[in-house]
Parts: sequence; C-alpha cells; structure tokens
Amino acid sequence: MGFFAVSAFSVQAQTYGAKPEAGKCYAIYNESMQLVVTNWDNGANDARLYLNTFADCSATARTWRFEQPDNLKGTEKYLIISDAYNSAIDMALNSKMYPLQWSANPTNTNQQIEIVSVDTSNGVYQLRTQYKGTYYYLCSGTNDQLANNTDATAAGTRFRFAEVPSVVAEKEEWENEKIFRINNEPAHATYLPYATTAKLKADTERFAKPWLDPTGARWMSLNGVWNLKWQEGTNNRPGEDFYGDNVDASAWDTISVPSCLEMKGYGQPTYINVQYPFSDNPPYINMNSNVLNSVASYRRNFVLPSEFADQRVVLHFDGIYGASYIWINGKYVGYTQEANNVSEFDVTNFVRSGENNISLQNIRWSDASYLEGQDMWHMTGIHRDVYLYATPKTYIQDHLITANVHASARTATPNVSITMANPSKVAGNRTVRLTLLDPSGSEVATQSATITFAAGDSIKQNTINLGQISGIKLWSPDAPNLYTLIVSQLNGSNEEEAFATKYGFRSLEIRNGQFFVNGNRTYLKGVNTQDTHPVLGRAIDVATMWTDLTLMKKANINTVRTSHYPRQAKMMAMMDHLGFYVVDEADLECHKNWNDNLRNPNGAIAGKISWLPQMQDRVMSMVQRDFNHPSAIIWSLGNESSGFSNFETIHGVVKAFDSSRPIHYEGSTNDNTAGTDIWSVMYKDVNEVQRLAGNNWRKQPYFLCEYAHAMGNSVGNLREYWDAIIGSNYGLGGCIWDWVDQSIYDANDIKAKTTTLNGYPKYISGYDKPGPHQGNFVNNGIINADRSWSAELTEVKKVYQYVDFKKMGNKLYRLTNNYPQLNLNAFKLAWKVLKDGETVETGTTALNCQPLQTTMVSVPYTTTLETAHEYFLQLALCVNEASDWCDAGYELVTFEDQLQARPAALPAVSNTTNKMQIKKTDYDITFNTGKNTIVFTRSGGLRSWKCDGQNIFNPAQGPELAHYRYVENEEPYGGAENYNQATGVSDKTWTINVVSDSLSATVKYNVQGNRCPYVFTYTVYANGFVDLEASFSPVVANLRRIGMGMRFPSSFENLTYYARGPLANYVDRKEGSFFGLYQSTVSEQLEAYARPQSTGNHEGLRYLTLSDDEGNGVKVETEGQVAFSALHYDDATLKANRHMWNLPTGQRDVFVHFDYMQKGLGNGSCGAGTLNKYLCPSSGTYTYKLRFTPLKGLETGIQEMAMNSNTAKTVIHDLQGRRVTNASKGLYIVNGKKVAF
Repeated sequence: MGFFAVSAFSVQAQTYGAKPEAGKCYAIYNESMQLVVTNWDNGANDARLYLNTFADCSATARTWRFEQPDNLKGTEKYLIISDAYNSAIDMALNSKMYPLQWSANPTNTNQQIEIVSVDTSNGVYQLRTQYKGTYYYLCSGTNDQLANNTDATAAGTRFRFAEVPSVVAEKEEWENEKIFRINNEPAHATYLPYATTAKLKADTERFAKPWLDPTGARWMSLNGVWNLKWQEGTNNRPGEDFYGDNVDASAWDTISVPSCLEMKGYGQPTYINVQYPFSDNPPYINMNSNVLNSVASYRRNFVLPSEFADQRVVLHFDGIYGASYIWINGKYVGYTQEANNVSEFDVTNFVRSGENNISLQNIRWSDASYLEGQDMWHMTGIHRDVYLYATPKTYIQDHLITANVHASARTATPNVSITMANPSKVAGNRTVRLTLLDPSGSEVATQSATITFAAGDSIKQNTINLGQISGIKLWSPDAPNLYTLIVSQLNGSNEEEAFATKYGFRSLEIRNGQFFVNGNRTYLKGVNTQDTHPVLGRAIDVATMWTDLTLMKKANINTVRTSHYPRQAKMMAMMDHLGFYVVDEADLECHKNWNDNLRNPNGAIAGKISWLPQMQDRVMSMVQRDFNHPSAIIWSLGNESSGFSNFETIHGVVKAFDSSRPIHYEGSTNDNTAGTDIWSVMYKDVNEVQRLAGNNWRKQPYFLCEYAHAMGNSVGNLREYWDAIIGSNYGLGGCIWDWVDQSIYDANDIKAKTTTLNGYPKYISGYDKPGPHQGNFVNNGIINADRSWSAELTEVKKVYQYVDFKKMGNKLYRLTNNYPQLNLNAFKLAWKVLKDGETVETGTTALNCQPLQTTMVSVPYTTTLETAHEYFLQLALCVNEASDWCDAGYELVTFEDQLQARPAALPAVSNTTNKMQIKKTDYDITFNTGKNTIVFTRSGGLRSWKCDGQNIFNPAQGPELAHYRYVENEEPYGGAENYNQATGVSDKTWTINVVSDSLSATVKYNVQGNRCPYVFTYTVYANGFVDLEASFSPVVANLRRIGMGMRFPSSFENLTYYARGPLANYVDRKEGSFFGLYQSTVSEQLEAYARPQSTGNHEGLRYLTLSDDEGNGVKVETEGQVAFSALHYDDATLKANRHMWNLPTGQRDVFVHFDYMQKGLGNGSCGAGTLNKYLCPSSGTYTYKLRFTPLKGLETGIQEMAMNSNTAKTVIHDLQGRRVTNASKGLYIVNGKKVAF
C-alpha cells in the first residue's frame, strides 16, 4: 500500500447473478464448488488459477475486469483480466491445455472467452473458447484448480457473477503508470542562482566551467553521508518511525550519496538486457522467483543556510533509480520515479531555519522499471547529485535561448524566452536584464524587459530579442566557441538573482536527406555511452566523465549518443565545452515488453494511452532541461520500445516545442511509423549500409544508432562502414556500441579491498549475479572499465580522423581538410622515415589549409633508399597548442606510406662453417652443429632444439598446424561458440635430403587432413639457421586461422618485433597500426578483456626475437605474408576461463602463432559477421617462410666430422660421460659400448 493509497475493498459480495458488462469488475463464482476464481495474488505469466472462498482470498486476487476491445464488440466474447495485475485468463489451448494467466492480448483467441447463458433467470453462465473446431469450457478441477473441459454438461462449468468495486485504486503509486510525479516542479533549463551578478562572476572557476560545484551561489549540497535502513521485500516497510521529525537515526547504517545501493552491499546488481526481473504485466511488479524487490529508507539532517531565509527553497535531485517518497521534517513533500531526469520540489513551506531533516524511501522495482529496460547493470538509489537552491519568491522559472543563425554571414539574432512564476499571485513587476558575452568575455549585447503581474497572475512569459550580432564565432566540435548569457532579475533597482548559461551559435538543417551543421554537410562519428564505473556503478563521478570525454576527443570521436537515458547536466556542459554532438536520448526502453508484443499495439506499453503521459514526461523533461545546450543537436525518443502510437504522439509534442532539431527514434524506422526524422537502424552489414545510405524511400538521413558491436576483441571492418557512408546520398554516420565495458567489482570485494586477484582487476559480469541475465553481453566497450587506451580505440581514432592523405608524387602528398571550422595551421606536420622499422630521419613542416579545402605538401626528407631495405614514411598532424583535453604535440591525425618494399625473399644463408653431425634412425633424425642439437621425428615434426643446452622451444611443442582461435565477438548473441577445435590431421610422411657437403639438409613433411592439409619443409644449416617453408591448402570454409603454433620456454619473456603495432591488429582492424620495431614483453601482449580470449595478433611480421634476461632466445624472420601472436596462454585455456583473474598463474610457456591469415574480427556478437574478403580462404595453396636463428647459437668454426647421412652418427664420450669430438688413445664409450682407441 502507498502511504496515501485508498483503503482496500473488503466487503463480502452477497448476490451473484449479474450478467457481465464491459468495463466492470466481478467476482466469478463456481456453482458446483461454491468458490470464487482467484489467482492467489500471483499475476505472473503462466500463473495458474484456483478456486477458494470469497473471504479467504484478497480483493486483489478475486477481482476480474471484463473488457471488450474493438475486435470483440458485437459478440459475447470478452477479455477477463485481473483488475489488480492486468493479466488475462488464457485457456492455453495451444500449449499447457489448462487455464492460466498471460499478458492481455485482444487478438489471442485463447483469451477471447465467450459467455454462454445456461439459466438466465438465475444468472448462470458458461465460459468457453474454441480451438480447432472444439469448444473448451472453464471448469472446476482437482485440488481447487481451474481446468478446461470439452463436456458442456459437466456441473463444474457453471458460473455466476457478482459486481465488485475496482481494486486499481488500492495499488500503490509505484504500480500505477498514471502516477509518476507528485508535487514536482515543472521541468526547465538548467541554471544555478546567485544573489548578484558580482557574486556570479566572482565564482570564476564555475563561471568558466559550469560542471564544477559553485562557490558563493544560493546552493547547498546534500551529497555526503546519509543514514540508511534497507530491507528485502516491500511489506512492512518503515513509516513514521523513519520519516518522523524527531526520529533518532544514529544507530542506522550509513551510506554515501550519490551512490548505488548494490555497490554498497545492499542487494545484488542485476544485468538485464531483454528481460525483466518480474513478469511482463504492466504496471504490476510480480518478482521472479530468484529476485526480490527491496526498500531503502534514507535520512539525513542539514542546517538551512541563513541566506535562504525569505527565499523560495527548492530540493533538487539529478536522478534517483527506483520509486521515491520524500519527507522534510516529518511532512510529506512528494513522489518521483524519474531515474535519470531531474526531480524538483518546492520545499519553502517545509524547511525551517536552523536544523532540518530529510527522509526518502526508495522502492527498487516499480512500474517505471518497465520503461527502464536498458542493456546495463540495474541498480538503485540516489545515484546522482542532490542539493538545495534558493530563488526569490517571484522567480524566473525557465529561460530558453533560440537564435536565427546565418552561418555563412557569421550573424545571429538571439532570443530568450523568459517564463516567470508568481506563486503568491500578488500584483507587481520584475525586470529581467540579459547580457551576452563572447568567448573572450567581452560584452556583445544587452537588453532588459519588465514583466508585470496583475493580481491573480501566477505565470508570465516574455521573449526578449538581443538584436543582430555580427562576426559571431560558430560552435562546432572542432571549434566549440561558447558565449555566456547572464540573466539578472531585479525588483526595482535591487538585484534579486543572477545566473549564467553557456550558449553556442550553430545552425541545424536537414536538406535533401542530408544533415547540415552551420551550412556544412556533417557526419556523426560517434559512440554510445553508459554511466558506469567499476567501483561506483551507475553513480559516475565528474573525474570519470572528464576522462571519458577527453579520451574520445583524442580518438577523433565527435558524437555521443546518451544511450539510453539523459546524462547529468554537468556532463552536457562538458560536451558543450569540449565540442561534441549529442544525440540526447530519453530514459525510455521497454525492450522485453516490445518483444512480447511485436505486432500487438494493444498489449504493448507504447501502444497504451494510459502510459503516454509518463512516456511523454520522460522525453519532455530531457528536452526542456537540455534545450540551451548547443551540443544537443538531435532529440532521441528512447530505444527499442516499438514504434507504436505513443511515440508518434510524442514526436509531435517535441516538434511543437522545438522545431529546430531533428528527432531520432530507431523503433519508428523499424516499425515504419511516423516517430522519427532520421532513418535509424542497428547492426546492419556493410552492403545494407551502402544500399540504404545511398537510397531509402523516406529520403531521410541514414544513421547507424548502434553498430560495430565492440564486445571483446572486436571492431572489425570499421573502414568499410565509413567508405559506405562518406559521400553517400543520405549517410549521416553511426555510434559504435559502446564506449566502455560495464565491468564492476563485487561490493564485498570493495569493502574487503580485494579488488585484484592474480594481477588482474577482479571484475564481475552478468553471469556472476542473479538473473535473468545475458552473460557477458554487458561488456561491449571499445575500452576496458579501467579506461585505458585499447587496440580498438587506435582503429577508431584512425578511421574517424578528419584529414585524408593521398600520395601525388615523390615526396608530394595531398591533404584534404575535412574539419568544418579548423584551419590546419592549428597543427604542425611531423614526419619520420623508418628503415627496417627504425627511425632514421625526422622533421616538421608548417601547414596552412582552410576548412573543407585541400593542400599539397612536399615532405623534405633526404634519406637515400638503399636496396635490400624496407622504408616507410609516417606523417602526423600534431596540435600546436595544449588544450583542456590534450598536450601540445599530441598526434591527432596520422598516415603511413611505404616508400620501398622489403625484398621478396630472405637473403641466402652464408653457410661456410664445418659440416653437421647427423644421426638418423627409422624414427628420428638428429642434426648437431656443435652448439645446436636439432631433432626431427617421423610422426612429430621438429621435436626439439637445444642451443648450448638451452631449449629454443619446448620439447615436442614445435611447429604444428593450428587453426583454432577463441574470440568472444564470434559468438552470436545468445549462442555459444561451436567451432571444431580438431586439426583434422591424418597421414604424415617425411622426406629427408642431406646436401653432399653436409652443410645443409632438408626435412619435408607432407601432411594430409580434412581441414587444411599442409607441407612443412625444414632446411637445417650447419651454422645454426633453420628455415621453415610452410604451405597450407585449406579445404573447408570458416577456418579461424591458417598457420602454425609452437611453444617456447616461459623464460622467453622479452619480445621485440618488427610488424604492425604497437597494439594488437588484425586483417580487418589494422589501419591505425603502423609498422615499426617495437619492444614489449609476452605478458604485455595479453589485452585484459572482461572475458579472456585470443589477442595480441600483429599483421605484417618482418621479424621478432624472443629472449630471456640472459640473452638466450631465438630470432624469427619472415618471407611472405605472416602475422604472429605471443601469449602465455593457448586459446583453449583462454576460452575455459570466464575472468582474467581466473587464469592459471605461475610460470607459463610462451604460445606463439605464425599465421598466413587469421579470419577478420567482424562484428558477429551482435550484427554482421566478418566480411567475405577477410575470411580465410577455403581452397588454394598459401606459402610463407620462417627463418629461426638462435640468439647465441650461430656456429663460427667447429671441427669437421664427415659422415654418411644414411647411417647412424657415432657418439663418443669419455668415462666420465663427457662428450668427445677428437678422441686420442684411451678408453671411451661409443654408442653405449666401451671401446679402446
């Protein structure tokens, strides 16, 4: 029961015999059993129906509402719906074959129950439906359960009805879609009041950066420590004993605010995507069996600032997850269930001078939760800022800034719509003075207006024109010029209030299906974001917001979609300041309900008129709050909730309020309804993007609101998406899903300070907490939860960059400046020449290129390109001046040009040392070069190699075919990987040939198989080199890799490689990875994804070295196309562990792959898989060569020992077991026998 709900109906119904009428409620009485139909207060889908006495079941359990939707009018058929739980009686004739409850659906014939008169005089009826030509009657069954019966004569099929009152009024506010705010103030644009303009300007830090907490404002933070009572279940929750004025809360728990309860150990976070933790029966909350609802009762004291005296005092919540009742000093203030919208209450008449207390009771799951079905960790509590502020009693309620901007002429005519409130309705007037400052702080316009109230007037609106302003500086992401509007309220000559709002002049237009900002066609190069932090959960802090946004700027990201709820106003201010386009999305997603009602608008929330006010409020609260932010260029109505009628209505309401911005809603595109100005889609393949960006029947801008699903090792073929978008007829861009992994720590680990294990953050994922969950689908970030730079972000940065390069001739390059407002003189061009991966020359060149123009640049390097060497020229545009988001010299734009290719073949081996000793048996062959002992076996290939007694690779772990790779992104959503890991190898034959001078020999393996037959040809040289020519002939499709794997000693930790780097790259994700000679370690090659998986691949390997700290190791050079990876885990081990911190510890071998090709990463976890051109081939033969050289084991002159390659080698030891190469006279051990020389 709500604190202010109507009391329950509990009067015994005396008379049965009424004929049901549509829209009325009845108790349904079974004649034979003399019991009424009840659901035992379980309205969940699939819940059975029972019979019980009227007195022994609650009104909510036995009250049934008869409805006759349009498709049933004119018949005797009705939907019989639980009045309390809104679930319909369903005969389930195509499934369970017994009556149960299910979400009401007028088109479901199992719910179309016909009332058949049996005895009209006594009001006796039967209830039946028809299935496959047979009538089934509702009937009493065994164990007081209702059943179906085909026998119309059965006594248990007779029912009578008694009209009873509706029980809907008994449901609480948090289970009533029509009640979502009580006593809330109207939504308005963000502002923070100061007493005077002087005090406003004196707060210099916040005046410049309005996301900072103020100094000197009429503001008081209520963040900090609150007292807390928490309980599972919603029954018997605290009342006046917690919110009363004189309650002593000192013995309660304490909790910091803002925070999420679950991150503090109160309840469990749940990762929910396309489910609810309760039955889909809106607006009712019937929890699933493994999840409980909960109640958090907060309380704290505060001292009202003295300067708030005689002012209007407002209580402000930036956001609260859950349904919340609020009291101050024991008096009820109001109610809200707006998770990510502002809730404000006028508490002037509740506060007092001196000591005060505030209490808030929060119910975790409510009818609002039906609208909050986003793909995220679900938590609750006061997760955003809470504070008080004070205004004059007559006050500015809202200020909305508009401007007629002529971008080409650099003129603007700003208007400010002022809404002033006069709650006392007393006659009087106030003056509003507006002052506009340009980005340098100089005044460019001022205007005043007097607003007059007659007696009885409570609201007045006045639009103040600031006149035309010339020479304006436009706002855009590359030049986020912000003006400052100072709004001052005066009563006569006395200034009562002042506040400031940042504003950017920019024009928006859709023209011929293309999107223009400031007259320039604009592409949105974006990401989706979530409020997430591994310790704070959804209570993201300012430092993390700033980290995210500055990283995005460094990666050339220009757009943020606030998926799927508005961000805090302070983050919007940051995005204005740093320069981002924002697709501002309402806190509205009914994913589960949409799935359950895909073609049923009458059953879907988005099609029910009773839900429209709450849905519209969520959208308009966002629009009104964020109206003045220049970064907000598109309003988004929500996400994945169908395109039914409520969205069409809301689209019209938003358009009427703000015609300057386009409206986005993917659900309307999906359902082909009129709720969007943008053709919005998700997870389409490149061909589809190319088709619809080129032509869609609505001629709307084409926007991938979600694409390139960045789950684990991912973000393949990003370039191909943008090749399809740029220059297309309607392409607008897209937002990658999503920015950052939503990994969190368990609350117990946070408390115990055990947030690391085995060297990794002890993150948890969806499968670690109660369901329903979608496993690790919560972690889809371009970057990990620790916000470290990633290989994926390197690719995004390169593909999203704003300058294109094209080589026009020797040392001559054309640069195309795609920045709409930025001259390239903001950068210097830094260049370097690399010879075989190492820098040999550097320099810088000045630039000057107007926005959207091209320029030619000659790079004045002087390096002579010597034969037999590879050369690259690498260019970078480095910012000249430091900014809030990067240091001077930061490389924002890059380009690589191969000046001269490496030789096609490895150089011939100079092999002038003494002959090898060779021993061959039927099973193996051993080559001894003095320092090196190399053994091949008939069936096992290269079995071992020791250099001065040190294993070059692990015995029996030499090169073998390897085609398995575990990448989470290859698992389709909701499915598990089913790739066959077996190599499919069958017959293996070998051929040996020793050159007559014994300076080299070849061992050739021809290996058959049903997946990828191969030929390995080893050439062993007497000086210690070993060449391996590998030829692969795949015969099946969808191989993950074509190549070989081998294992090296764990001590070979040091890694040097000349390849693409420094971070991992793949055949379809390598544009941002340039060639170079890189130093690393094997341990550093394992990228710490939320779930362990294959990583560390490097395309274009020229050579690598693996070594221990003493210099022992191996160098591997390549000929042909080779990629490599070196990790301490094989893919099977990575797949077998759900967390990085589960991985085995201790000394781990080095697992190295040398691949001709790996399958591209694609986007298969949600959306299109790998492009055909990046799939491994399924026919043909593909060859490369590897040259292995021990770092300490090249021979320089061992003594010759000639031998017959077809006979076993003679091995001589002295009597102490020491090997002897030149035996003098004496006793020796020869091939195991004592011999006299």
